[in-house]
Parts: sequence; C-alpha cells; structure tokens
Amino acid sequence: MLPAFWGTRDMRALHHPMWWRQFAGDAVLARRDGVLAGYLLGTVTAHHLGYVHIVATHHEHRGRGVGRLLYETFLAAARASGAVSAEAMTSVVNTGSIAFHRRLGFSDEVVADYSGPGEDRVSFRLPLLNRQNPGRRRRSGTPRRLRERFMTGAAFGYRLADVFAQRRYEGNGVAVFLDPPLLSVTELQAVTVEVRQFESAYLWSTPAAAVFETRIFVVDRELDFAGHPVLGAAAVLHERHLVSGASAEAAGLEMAWILRLGRREVAVRSRPDGAGGFEVSMDQGRPEFGEPMPQSYRDRVARALSLQPADLIADLPLQWVSTGLKYLIVPVKASRLADARIATASFGELLDEAGAILAYVLDPDGREGRNWVNDGSVEDIATGSASGPAAAYLVRHGRAEPASTVRLEQGRFLGRPSVMSVEVGGSRDDISRVVLSGHVCLTGTGSLDGPPGT
Repeated sequence: MLPAFWGTRDMRALHHPMWWRQFAGDAVLARRDGVLAGYLLGTVTAHHLGYVHIVATHHEHRGRGVGRLLYETFLAAARASGAVSAEAMTSVVNTGSIAFHRRLGFSDEVVADYSGPGEDRVSFRLPLLNRQNPGRRRRSGTPRRLRERFMTGAAFGYRLADVFAQRRYEGNGVAVFLDPPLLSVTELQAVTVEVRQFESAYLWSTPAAAVFETRIFVVDRELDFAGHPVLGAAAVLHERHLVSGASAEAAGLEMAWILRLGRREVAVRSRPDGAGGFEVSMDQGRPEFGEPMPQSYRDRVARALSLQPADLIADLPLQWVSTGLKYLIVPVKASRLADARIATASFGELLDEAGAILAYVLDPDGREGRNWVNDGSVEDIATGSASGPAAAYLVRHGRAEPASTVRLEQGRFLGRPSVMSVEVGGSRDDISRVVLSGHVCLTGTGSLDGPPGT
C-alpha cells in the first residue's frame, strides 16, 4: 500500500504498528468510491496539543484537496477534544510540505538536531480556538459538522485602539479581535484588509486565563512581531476583564498577560489610567547590536533616503539594533528629518547588505523618528518594535543615560502625534533589558457579519 502514497521513499518506520495502536482513536481516513484516498495519523495529548504524526494522499487523488480535508477534520476534532494548538514536522528539504502547512496557517521554524546530530527538521505550529472545557476531553462523532458550525455564519467583533496616543485619534491604530473564528491565513488577511487599520491583532484564549495565542497582520502579510498591536491588545484584554465584573478593589490594579506569537512569548502589563485609557508596557528583552557600516554604505543609504551624506550625523554609526526585528538606525540632523523619504524601489535590498529588515531614521537630539515600509509607499505612525532598539542605540552611543527612560516621538508628519517611553536597563556597554511603554486610548467597536466566504 505504501508506494501508492509515498513512491519509492522508505516510510516503514513512521508506520510502525505501535503508532497505529497509540493514535488510532484520532486517525482520519478519506475514501473515494470505497478506495482509500488519504490518511492522517495524529493524537490529542493531555497537554491540549493536537499533534500530526503523518499525513499522506494517494497519488491518484493529489491536487483535489484531500490533504486539506484531512487536516481540517482532524483540527476540528482536536478542538472539540480540548486542544489549544496543533503541531507537525517535516524535513528541511520538503518544500511541498512547508508550503502546504503555510497555506493552512501554520507558522514554521527550523529546529536544529531535532532528530539527532545534524538532523534538522521544520516544526509547524498553529493556535486553535478552544470553546470547550479544557479540563475534559470530549469525543465528537461529527467533527465535520462541528467545523461547519464553528466556521460559518457567525458574526464576530473587534475593538479599535489608538496606541502611543495622549488622546483619541492620535497615535497608531490597531484593530483587536478577541476569540474570533479560527480562520486560515488567507481569510485573516482578507479580514485585515477589510477593516483597513495599519495592523490587526487576533487573540485566542487558552486554558491559562492570562495567556493568548496571537497573530498580527498588516494589509499585505503576517508579522512575526510588532510593538503597538501587542500594547493595544493588552489594553483591550484589560477592558474585557473590567467589563466581566472585576471588583472595585481590582479595577485599578495592574494586570499581566502573555501573548504567544509563534514560538515567542511576549510579557505585557497593563493598568487603567482612571480616565478610560490604559498605560501598557512590554518587556522587549536584551537588545542585539550589529556591526557599524562603512562610509561608502552610509553614503548610499543617505541618497536612498533622499538625503545627502552630510545630512547624517558623522559621529554616530549606521548599524542595526534588534529586540526582535533588525532595524538599521540612521541618525540624521534635526533639520533634515522632514526631508527623509525612501527614493528607491531597491531599498530592501540595500538593507539586506547590512543584515537589517527595516530602517528607522532617527533625530537623536530631538528624539524623534520615522519609518516606512521598504518600498516607501506607507509611512508608519508609531513603530513600537523600533523604539526599543532606537533607545538602546542612544544609550550605547552616549546620547542618553543608562538606567533611564527615553521618550521618543513619531507621527508628526502624518498628523498623528505619538509618544513612546522606553526604559533602558543596565550599563552603556551591557544593556540588560528594554521595556517599551505607551498610553492606549480605546476608540471604537466594530462587527463583521461572518468570516470571508460566508
């Protein structure tokens, strides 16, 4: 039977009888006209994990959606049994499997020595929304019906938040969805485009009351990490906590949250300001610093930003700094910040030479910055993920004091003034941690009648 599914590959070890004995209760079979078209072998663990051991489609039925159907059926049954996330793995050379899992919405990460020394594997992970009691494992005889009821027709809402704002309609906006339907990457992207905020954050509950599976999208892609959506999400979570009946004594207390972004856990704290808004902080961890770039590279970056080399501050380096995303910090004179803008379509390739992902143009004297997507088409109002690196850069190079709070501004040129506060811990040569803080105003509420395609 195996050659019809796997060709000449020797897959006997993954089909050992012990796997069928252990996982048979959660296995999924697909038949067409009485013939086996595909199968999935997996299980739901006591730790609320839906694990896919192996999945295969008969060579005569490939390209017909059998693999997707197997996964959808298994994931629906796993959710009904209490799973809050799903995982699978493949070899690093299996590009077909990697692309397939990405289309299903899985994040992926290469894990070194997963199967022994030199045997790297790609590990996939997908958050699952669990509406059942996680303490009880339930079986369902109709997982397909469960999925259809869960996925279609139900309206779901979102909260609008302005982050790094002193008042409403300032700062950087984000749409926050709490416990929306479990949607594919394509569907989440469509929802993000529909609400047209610069970024949207999607959070799903887990058995731990303060821990949430999280995904963040901009209008053209998913992000591994972003600052202001995390802070906005924490404020919306805190508001829900208050609305759900927090005692008067607890109403003014600080709350702690964990947002899981892929394999990263981000610690966030929030507290009410007494006037309907929230003060929110996020520990961005220890910053990393890249090597300073040579003068020839500085000159090219200046011109790519519509500046002259003399507009850059001579005694400060161009280098990337990261607390999750590598930003090339470009120090410019205060009088030239307004003139900066990306002037070349190949700006992303220029950043690649430095090992950076994005650029942050910084006036170190006025402590004000600007950031764009790499094609220059959109300027960001307030870049939380760049604020920590920028503040660490100022401390490292003597433009701010160690163990202090650095106040950064952004968004002036877009009419959305934003203020970011960054606490930089440690010494100038050994910065131990960066904590980003900002004020969040909750601005409005919206609702969608149903997921895309319903």
